[in-house]
Amino acid sequence: LSIRRQRQMCIRDRYMFPGILFMSLLFSSQGLAQEFWNDKTQGIISRLLSSPSGLTHYLNGKIIGSVFVYILIALVIGLMGLILLKLPLAKIIVIIGWLILSGLVLFSLMLFICLLMPNKKAASVVTSAMVFPMMMLGGSFFPFDAMPKWMAAIGQYLPNGFLLDKFNNWFIDDGALSVLYVPAIIAIAFIALFWIINKTCLLYTSPSPRD
Repeated sequence: LSIRRQRQMCIRDRYMFPGILFMSLLFSSQGLAQEFWNDKTQGIISRLLSSPSGLTHYLNGKIIGSVFVYILIALVIGLMGLILLKLPLAKIIVIIGWLILSGLVLFSLMLFICLLMPNKKAASVVTSAMVFPMMMLGGSFFPFDAMPKWMAAIGQYLPNGFLLDKFNNWFIDDGALSVLYVPAIIAIAFIALFWIINKTCLLYTSPSPRD
């Protein structure tokens, strides 16, 4: 009975593990994106507007900084998976890489929303209003199999839901690593597209900080 219960707990934890990973990515991406308004309030953005490549370096720096945050998150949660779920090290490496890629997708989206907002408060309210539905529909609270079909259909087309669903195909269903190839290409294209969009939005940002 004890062995059976341990197996059931291990299966439960294995199903919960991806959702926890993506929940942490959503919260961290929201916080990282909102730092734009802190920088603007302090006059950093207005100073960067006067330099030729200032905004490009600023955007690239934000992306690099977010990568380190996602690496830290992946290492902490990946270590938990290594200990509790007894995952092989090879899987931990893939998990870290997928989390970095997924995190950059979510950061690019959240930054885009923040850049569209007129002030810091509006950015905070709108992104906070986005996070909870994205977590619920995107599979962080409940697996897609446990959702009504219409909810799962919506969730799998959200950025986090799409990436989580493909991750589950590899992690939970024990699929081949090749199932992540096409989603990874789509994610990279998404990041590149939003890099261009966010850079354009930054160029049109008012130099006078209004909060």
